[in-house]
Amino acid sequence: MSRDNFGIVSNIHNKALDPQSVSLQLAINGEEQEAMLFNAIWKVPHILEHLTKYMTIKKGDVLLTGSPFFNERPLKVGDHITGRVMYDHRAVINAETVMVARN
Repeated sequence: MSRDNFGIVSNIHNKALDPQSVSLQLAINGEEQEAMLFNAIWKVPHILEHLTKYMTIKKGDVLLTGSPFFNERPLKVGDHITGRVMYDHRAVINAETVMVARN
């Protein structure tokens, strides 16, 4: 479930990104995977058109939509997950988390 102001991210490289040149990197428990954004099933303009029907999107927002590229198995408690959005051979967004049990 998403809503406005959900999942705040800071310290993002402030530069317009060409979607054709963005790569997505994901590691689950050290197992690394990478894919180019332009290979995604749903293209960026389509995703934006769809999401703006349900939420406000402002300049600088980061949209986390899931990934059709990675992880064909369910995540489990204790899994260590790191992700990066790469552009021009530099990480413009870094994220890291460990899966925890719901109470």
